[in-house]
Amino acid sequence: MATQVRLISMSRGSSTSLDQPDDIQAEVYVSGSGKFCLSLHGRELTEIPPDIFNMDELNCLFLGNNGISHVPRDIRRLNKVQVLAIQDNQLTSLPPTMFHLEAMKVLEVSGNQLTELPGDIGNLKQLNQLYANRNSLSSLPDEVCSLQQLEVLGLNDNLFPSLSPCSYANRNNLSSLPDEVCSLQQLEVLGLNDNEITSLPAGIRGLTKMKILGLDNNRLERVPKGICELDELIKLGLSGNGLKHLPAEMENLSNLRELLLNDNEIQYLPVQLYWLECLEELALSNNQLKSLSPQIGRLKELRILGLNSNHLEVLPDEICELSCLETLGLDSNRLKALPEHMASLVNLKELYIGNNSIEYIPDDICILTELQVCGILTQDLIELIVAMTGNKIDSLPVEIANLKRIIAMTGNKSDSLPVEIANLKRVLFYITDCRHDCRHDR
Repeated sequence: MATQVRLISMSRGSSTSLDQPDDIQAEVYVSGSGKFCLSLHGRELTEIPPDIFNMDELNCLFLGNNGISHVPRDIRRLNKVQVLAIQDNQLTSLPPTMFHLEAMKVLEVSGNQLTELPGDIGNLKQLNQLYANRNSLSSLPDEVCSLQQLEVLGLNDNLFPSLSPCSYANRNNLSSLPDEVCSLQQLEVLGLNDNEITSLPAGIRGLTKMKILGLDNNRLERVPKGICELDELIKLGLSGNGLKHLPAEMENLSNLRELLLNDNEIQYLPVQLYWLECLEELALSNNQLKSLSPQIGRLKELRILGLNSNHLEVLPDEICELSCLETLGLDSNRLKALPEHMASLVNLKELYIGNNSIEYIPDDICILTELQVCGILTQDLIELIVAMTGNKIDSLPVEIANLKRIIAMTGNKSDSLPVEIANLKRVLFYITDCRHDCRHDR
């Protein structure tokens, strides 16, 4: 049954109507910055309603999450559009007339079936943000490099094989991103996750305003040294590559707050890494680390430290100097004990120590009443949940009565609990072995 979509034509102040199936309702509004916007997000459209192209005062058009497979040439009539979002549709190409919209600042075409971007994209001189994630792009046209206002370039989850220089002789048959992309001097965010990248051009060092660089899940075997000259970086993603070593030059990334290195083959950390004193998150899970330097105590701003699934046998005492630490992941290592001064981690909320060889828990860990895994359930209830499964714990300290909540102690050796545990107001714990399974919740 057809219904009427009421579209407001801002130029005339009148209304037009349009037959569309399945109770589609358009939403026209004025943004806080005074822009005229139309949202048809998630309306199960298979085409763009033609009357939209009469809305010649439109500034923002949102068409994401539909089934649109074609953009009509009439899109060129929306010459005041600054934001065009047509992500998660079924587009296989973009019409050249789309790139006559010279006022456009944001173009979002992620999640389509695009194999290329037209060279006409170079006409969008005001373009500030370009998102083309989750397509089938294997190259970019040289004209992208002329977008001197571009600050955000999203190319995650495509088919780029590398970021190597391209000669002028083969520009018409590119199989990689050109070195000229490094001329985008205003670029602050570059997303290249989930591609097949094995190297970066030396000119990457020229992107001096870069703040966020995503290279997760590629095929890098080493960190390009050019990255280490991007001293404005605050987030660097290198998880899921084949990295075995980290360069000492990483010490130059003095503003770095998030460093993601999960799922690599890193065996040791250069001492210079511990000099990045602005770091708030350091993710190193699923590597081959055997030890940490005592210099880890220099990372005073660290809030999240992920070390799950490594080969650590001992932790340096200096880890207890990380007073801002909120999350500490130590699952699946070879630890036999925790440092004695864990109580110094006064802001610790999540502690994961499962699947180690830990035989006892330090008494003072029980005064960490901020410790939690599942979070604060209410504003006045802070719960403690310690994941201790798969260790060799045969007893608990009496101070455990200071805790608000305990959970998950399966696969240990304990066959009794201290009597003081009866003072706990809320207890949920599992103590299981091959002979019995006991659960108590009160």
